[in-house]
Amino acid sequence: MSLVKTPSPSEKVHLYLDEQLQRHSKEPSVRLPPVRQIAAYLKVSTATVHHVYKELIREGKLRTGVGRGTLLINPALDDQAQENRRLCIAITARTNPGETNETTAWGHTVIEALFKALARQSRRITLLPLGDSTMEAEEVVQQIIRERDHVDGLIFGFQHRLLPYKDQLVETYEAAGKPVVSIHAQDLFYLSYNSVLTDFFRDSRSLGRALYRAGRRRMVCLCVKGLDFAISNQQRFFGMQLGVSTAGGGGKDLPAYWSTGESRMMDSYEVVKRALSRSRKAPDAIFCAGDYLALGAIRALEEAGLSVPEDVSVIGSTGVNLDGTIRPGMTRMLQCFDEIANRLVAVMLRRIDRKEALVPGEYPPVRWHFGDTTTEEENRLIREALP
Repeated sequence: MSLVKTPSPSEKVHLYLDEQLQRHSKEPSVRLPPVRQIAAYLKVSTATVHHVYKELIREGKLRTGVGRGTLLINPALDDQAQENRRLCIAITARTNPGETNETTAWGHTVIEALFKALARQSRRITLLPLGDSTMEAEEVVQQIIRERDHVDGLIFGFQHRLLPYKDQLVETYEAAGKPVVSIHAQDLFYLSYNSVLTDFFRDSRSLGRALYRAGRRRMVCLCVKGLDFAISNQQRFFGMQLGVSTAGGGGKDLPAYWSTGESRMMDSYEVVKRALSRSRKAPDAIFCAGDYLALGAIRALEEAGLSVPEDVSVIGSTGVNLDGTIRPGMTRMLQCFDEIANRLVAVMLRRIDRKEALVPGEYPPVRWHFGDTTTEEENRLIREALP
């Protein structure tokens, strides 16, 4: 008894077409013989050949036209086939907009910008958001892995709780030929690949220099989960320290850092409140890794009888919508979300289309909102210090 499976009529047509592509692998298209000739050669009906043709035409892999005959497209070499191909890109995104968590607010803002960036593309691209905060991190990771075979790539980095699993996800996807583009850099000194991250280091350096020149000597950098948790934390902190050093500061003048457990306003409120109760000297400037963290810090400072910005300057660095909050006019860095999204899409399409294993990291600059949580003099000095 033979164990070799006999291909179905449709499978015979597909195998024949694959063979034609292999024979003409260096050509963008292959002109096919008439349908009747293919049907006779394969010993299948013409209806079967037409049925397969309809599927391939719908997928952009086959073209017909008066005077041109039928062309089988090599998608790796044909520009029009690339434009017509439907891409599905998975993103590690939370889906619960009601949570008062800065990571969620930031993620939704970037995703909104991503949809705008994709709408400007000529090809059809679908985003597939994966995971929400009701699922355990391990469950989200398994969900992302299950979708690997159904998508063309993965954009990673909208959930901080998945950072410990980043290497596992990158290895799993890349091994399957599905590129990963990260919104978390791998290196403090701009030696990252396949990533897009706001350039916090440059402007944090300018901020440290300006605040020192304004007379601030007890500066604090407030970040999430410590310096080792994310490169962006290190960029803010070490950039600020370098700015103070280049302005003439050193020793006790260098900024310290405090850490929160999460990116919620209540987390920073508790951290700052505890720190104020333990020390006789309050900080005179707090640079926060997020706008929600800055709001929590302001609340704790004001409850302790300190005035912002007269006693303590507070600076945020996210750029999410603060309408309706206690300090919508906060001084802060504004991440260029549209630019981040445009670069994410560009790097992802470059990796998919050109099969590039490594694409240099992209670092969009930030903009600034000079508001009411720093003094007018500090705002002037920050402007002067910026590149």
